[in-house]
Amino acid sequence: MKSIYSIIIIGLLSFACKNEVLPVLTDDEVYGTVESQKSAVLGMYGTMIDFKGYASQQHDMTLNSGFFYSGRKEYNFTLASLNPNPTDIPVNDTWLNFYKTINSANDIIYNIEKRYQNDMLGEGVPTATRDYVGQAYFLRAFNYFRIYQYWGGAPLRTLPVSMEEVYKTRSSKADMLDLIISDLQKASEYMLGDEQESGFPKKYAANFLLARVYSSIAYAAESNDEWLKVEGYTDQGSAKYWDLAYEEGLKVYQKYSLVPRYGDLWELETGNNTTESIFELQFSITSATQTSFFRTYTPKSYTKGVNNFGRLYANPELYDLFTENSPEDPRIAETFINRYVGYKLEEDGSIGNNGWETLHYPEKKVQGEVTRLNLATGFVPLYKLMQRDRSAVTVTANKNWIIYRYADYLLMMGEIANKKGLASDAVNYVNEVLGRARNSGESVSEFPKDWSVMDQEAFDKQIFIQRRIELVGEGLDWFDARKRGYQFFKTNVIDRHNDFVNGPLGVDGLDVIYPTDNKIQYLPIPNNELNSNHLISAGDQNPGY
Repeated sequence: MKSIYSIIIIGLLSFACKNEVLPVLTDDEVYGTVESQKSAVLGMYGTMIDFKGYASQQHDMTLNSGFFYSGRKEYNFTLASLNPNPTDIPVNDTWLNFYKTINSANDIIYNIEKRYQNDMLGEGVPTATRDYVGQAYFLRAFNYFRIYQYWGGAPLRTLPVSMEEVYKTRSSKADMLDLIISDLQKASEYMLGDEQESGFPKKYAANFLLARVYSSIAYAAESNDEWLKVEGYTDQGSAKYWDLAYEEGLKVYQKYSLVPRYGDLWELETGNNTTESIFELQFSITSATQTSFFRTYTPKSYTKGVNNFGRLYANPELYDLFTENSPEDPRIAETFINRYVGYKLEEDGSIGNNGWETLHYPEKKVQGEVTRLNLATGFVPLYKLMQRDRSAVTVTANKNWIIYRYADYLLMMGEIANKKGLASDAVNYVNEVLGRARNSGESVSEFPKDWSVMDQEAFDKQIFIQRRIELVGEGLDWFDARKRGYQFFKTNVIDRHNDFVNGPLGVDGLDVIYPTDNKIQYLPIPNNELNSNHLISAGDQNPGY
């Protein structure tokens, strides 16, 4: 399946490049056969890997989590400093990309269900066709849940594009959750399980995401945070949703397995479509986007092409969080890179070494003391998400983007079990992840140590830290930081950052103080939507923007 997203996109682009009129396909041609339905589903997934999606802009949004610094200077005064603006390009582009995928899913659901009189469980429905509709429900729910988490209430578009569907008011958060839950229940019913074709998510991905939705409601109910309240959901209390989350999550247990070594997940040769993968996007070196997410994470001079963005670096206090809580953990060396000799473009056009060793935090020292002077010495690249082939001269790469994986699931189940009072089960889920981590180095490490039973509050704080160590940079940081409410976010992210910046290693003109304003629980509604949708006005903007 790897290159099919790209083949479809390239085929469409070839018409445009020749200034030819694209053929108008009938519903029968697009949805009349199992093969054409599969092409439509692949095209739907393909919408997620363009530049406004997971090739670039979705990763720029990670900057707003509170853990990262940007190699693009202007972002350090907006997204990366927790001061997003309605005009920020990533804010607008990711919103558009979410709805682009949703529109594709709507088209598939509507047209295929219409062919079978809206009875996808009927005897005459091919198994593959039913699965493709399930895939569309799953992806629509995934994208609406991301919108819900980032922005709260938003327009709900559930039918193919029309004048009535384009212009929609902001729906309530409750209405959004109603649709997300319903879509995931249908996805679980329609999608294939163990017999699923490689590259497509199995039905258990829908169970996993539904468990996450329920757990997010439970966390919101416990937080008593006004920003996270949802009428008809959080007012029912948290216990109901912890139970629902656990029930749904149990359906996923042992349907996947951890790969033997943590580092295997990030290598080109071993990291695609593994036994650990729950949901991943299929990138290809033939991608029409002509770019890989590697470009965002790889420092410009790290590969021979000297053509990367180097746009996202870990804050020093995030690196310290790892070393303070899990010293000698083999995952640290797989997650960060602190020193290397880079490349440069010579005057004659050849590529040579730049002649010095680049030292990232905390390797730059003066008279034995850690020193931070600039982007290079002050922050840390995420090696796990970088282009590891240093001979690469292009910005394409045959490495998939993993959205959800089994380690994420196990840590989530630890969270849920802890909240249900199942202390031993909670610890066992987490220790599966920690055991793999200890065996991920050249020899078995003492760290991270297995957990023992602890009280609920201590466990919840430690699981937040453990999720950073295991999952940092994978697109979950923004949501993990905020799901317990603003006060938790302030104490464990904002204050920790500001304490570092105000300390002896903080650097004026380089570091940015994070504001203490709870508006950051949500992003601003993008200007593009406010300006183009006459049913949404400036008065509908999220508070504080």
